[in-house]
Amino acid sequence: MVTINPNPIIDEVTVNYTVSSDCKVSIKLLDSYGRILIDILPDQITLSGEYMVKLNLHSFSNGIYFISMKSANNSITKKIIKL
Repeated sequence: MVTINPNPIIDEVTVNYTVSSDCKVSIKLLDSYGRILIDILPDQITLSGEYMVKLNLHSFSNGIYFISMKSANNSITKKIIKL
């Protein structure tokens, strides 16, 4: 499960995510073309639990971005709108 707050954002966004079992997890910030802008969590063994990451997108242009999270048993993509 992944939640993004606030959305739409101005500068800073908080990504909360849950890992249900120990596994490799990767989280990336993508542009609207699917290009990786930030490799937030490169394929890393992550223990089950709840996590939080804060991103400062102050230097990014206004527009639509995506947070993509992949694990051994799940793949989730969420849209972010930057104002």
